[in-house]
Amino acid sequence: MLNQLRLQKLSLSSLLTARWIFCVSMCFGLGVISNLAQAQEADLSPWSLSASYGEGARGQMHDAARVGVQRRWQARWWETSWGHMTGYWDLSFADFDASDVTPSATDRGASRIWAVALAPVIRWQFEPIGNTTIAPYLELAVGVSYLSDDKLRSGKERSLPLGSHFQFEDRGVAGLRFGRRGRWELAYQWFHYSNLDLASANHGVDNQLIMLGYRF
Repeated sequence: MLNQLRLQKLSLSSLLTARWIFCVSMCFGLGVISNLAQAQEADLSPWSLSASYGEGARGQMHDAARVGVQRRWQARWWETSWGHMTGYWDLSFADFDASDVTPSATDRGASRIWAVALAPVIRWQFEPIGNTTIAPYLELAVGVSYLSDDKLRSGKERSLPLGSHFQFEDRGVAGLRFGRRGRWELAYQWFHYSNLDLASANHGVDNQLIMLGYRF
């Protein structure tokens, strides 16, 4: 019975890993294909910058800060009267600061971790509301990241075991474009970093942030 349970757990883990690898491959593939398409919004630069600040989620007590540079895809899909799908490449640097968290005697996690990530981001962009320049959007992404340490201070009985320096970066975002030609963006972001059980430990890091962005 124990061996059967182990086999079922291994099969489920392998299936989830394969599905996430497929999703990552599809996202990166869309990013490459989109740059071969005809440019949209030619009056705007494809480049933008963003800065985010927030905290750990799901009981994690660290602070989180993030800066990113984005390269918008030159394509739109499924255009309707109320919106369209598009996306962009996002290269980011993030800082998880747990230095204000008092460690326990058995918590040997790092007080601070930085992360570098690259992600193809899928966006559903809604049309502006009424006669305003305010346009809501939703985003999903699965990217890849490298963390400077594999343990983060938690302030609990043990540190957060991340298992490896390599992590996937998942995100869900809800935001607004606004201002002249929709150059400014304000959004709520949820990030989850984990290794999909590819390492011996996989606790993961969760962050929720508020983002301000500007497109050139």
